[in-house]
Amino acid sequence: MNYHENKKNIVFIGIFSVLLCCISCSYNIKYLKKRVLRFNELPSKVREKISSIPECDNSINIVLFVDPSDSINYHYKRVETIIGPWVLYYIITDINTKTSYKIDRGTPSPYVVYNHKLYVPDTYDFFCGEDYRKVIFTEYELK
Repeated sequence: MNYHENKKNIVFIGIFSVLLCCISCSYNIKYLKKRVLRFNELPSKVREKISSIPECDNSINIVLFVDPSDSINYHYKRVETIIGPWVLYYIITDINTKTSYKIDRGTPSPYVVYNHKLYVPDTYDFFCGEDYRKVIFTEYELK
C-alpha cells in the first residue's frame, strides 16, 4: 500500500468510529425500556411535582426536574429546523455519561425527569380543565 491508500483507510476508520460513537450514544426514547403508570403509581416526588403546578399555567417548562441533582445531571435542548421557528425534536442529555435521549416532536409534555427515569404524559394540556390524576404516564429508563 502506498501513502495515499493508508491515509484514506485511516480517514475512513476515523469517520466510521465517530459515526458509530454518535449512534451508540444517542437513543430515541421509544426504544428504551418502558412501562405505563397511572398517576397514583408514580413515585411520590413526581406526583408532588405535578400536583404543585398551578392550573392552566402556561409558563411551566417543557422539562421538569424533580430533584436538584437531576437538573445537574441532565441537560435539555430544543432542536429547531433551519428555516422557521419549528421544532424538530427535543434532546435530554445525561451530562455524566454523555448519552442523549431524543424525544420526537408531537410527544405530549411536560417531560418529568427523576432518578434516572423520564415520565411522559399520554395527553397534552392536562393541567387545564382535566383532572391530572387521571392522566396515564409512560416511564422510560434512562440508561
